[in-house]
Amino acid sequence: MVQNQTYISRFPQPVPTNQNNLGIRSYQNIDPVWSQSDGQCVAEVFNILGRINKQNGFKIADTIRDWNHRLNPIFSIGFNAKTHDLLNYCSPINFELIQGVNLSIEGHNLTLGATYPDDAGIIQKTFIENTNIPVFILAGLGTAGTEVAGKVLNQNIASFGKLYGNQPFCILFKTDITRASSHYEIKRIFPKPKLYCALWYPITFFKWYRKKVHPEN
Repeated sequence: MVQNQTYISRFPQPVPTNQNNLGIRSYQNIDPVWSQSDGQCVAEVFNILGRINKQNGFKIADTIRDWNHRLNPIFSIGFNAKTHDLLNYCSPINFELIQGVNLSIEGHNLTLGATYPDDAGIIQKTFIENTNIPVFILAGLGTAGTEVAGKVLNQNIASFGKLYGNQPFCILFKTDITRASSHYEIKRIFPKPKLYCALWYPITFFKWYRKKVHPEN
């Protein structure tokens, strides 16, 4: 990691010859900066942990100090540097980030972008390679997609648990940045749930089967 990192802040600073001039102020050695959407996504994750009675034993990691820490379950928020690093250590990864502007997932030919007013995002449950340590990646192409990723997981965590248990899965969804963050549409899911889920949780299984979001083959 780069030492003595600098955060650059830009702000309007008109001058007589340029009314659109921007001033620049730098800050040394500051903590990582979060967007509001990242914070909203984290709040949804905390809500999930509270609902399953996991109220202790977790922390918000420090990007630098905890960079190589991969011995505990991880929620990685947004397509930040840590998320991209985790992609090298986790398996499976069922989605593809195409040139940073489109998303697709395995088993489907659908690709989603972020052309206004749309945004898109993914939820990937995976594992640190050769371990049973789970990693959840919640990320959008834009900030709205990242915020909504937390809400998608929070509102559907019970269904995902019934359909996939301890197995990995990937969700591709879209949202509309001009509408409330509760607005989203799950477009595709990979993989298909195992057929025994239809016996254990028939209502949940057929509810999602009718949505036609799973691979056809």
